[in-house]
Amino acid sequence: GNTLPGHPPPPPLGTVRRSHGMMIAHNILKVAPDVKLFDVPLVPPQVTLSHKFLSLADAAYHQVLKDIALWRKGSGQLAGPWILVNPWGIFDRKSEVPRGYYTTNPKNRFNKLVARAVRENIDVVFAAGNCGQFCPDHRCGASDRGPGRSIWGANSLEPVITVGAVRSDTIWLGYSSQGPGQKKLGAKKPDICAASQFTEDEDAFSINTGTSAACGLTAGVVAALRSRWDQTQVPPTQLRHVLNTTARKPPGLAWNNPLGHRLGNGILDAKAAFKAL
Repeated sequence: GNTLPGHPPPPPLGTVRRSHGMMIAHNILKVAPDVKLFDVPLVPPQVTLSHKFLSLADAAYHQVLKDIALWRKGSGQLAGPWILVNPWGIFDRKSEVPRGYYTTNPKNRFNKLVARAVRENIDVVFAAGNCGQFCPDHRCGASDRGPGRSIWGANSLEPVITVGAVRSDTIWLGYSSQGPGQKKLGAKKPDICAASQFTEDEDAFSINTGTSAACGLTAGVVAALRSRWDQTQVPPTQLRHVLNTTARKPPGLAWNNPLGHRLGNGILDAKAAFKAL
């Protein structure tokens, strides 16, 4: 299209890598094209466990829940249903002081706030993280990788939907964070896995990667299901149960073996969840 005088023309399609936030939005819209998206610019390139970041996250969630409660009192489109999508996680706990005050503590203010969102009939979807044992993200701490050491804090809360990543041919991706989750938060994590590490049919340069992409796709499926069954008909805890029980379960899947630690309850099956509902 036309450009303003003095401004450079936009780059050709496929020459600029899409931002993380736009990847999430794109994946949601591919499944649920009629949703309304609200962006909360909260997460820095690397989440450090500072009191400053958690204070910001706490304040942001407080405001979000306050706004949703206000909008729900009306009768317009903003009355819901609402889904909070969190494609972020903790890479390294070395900056956490004292150790465990957020990552393993159910009484942490932010963890309590996220759990409150679910109690208030809001679906909450979290990425499992990218610190799996075989090819973790370079930002992952040396002691924060692999089984039982890579899903922390709100990502491990029992009532949220925690999503790991598989390829589109269902092979588990070695960077996907592995369970079990934290005992005091929710041990049976991740809940499910969804597709990641794929390109777009219309633009092969745009690559969807990480458990963030899987989180976005899952959030899109949740949004699509909510277009038929809202949270007053099917509470978030029930929808999470449906997604877990209808997930595709490869042979040998069990929580007490490595396959269960990688895939959780299995691989997201939107059609099966729809039929169950």
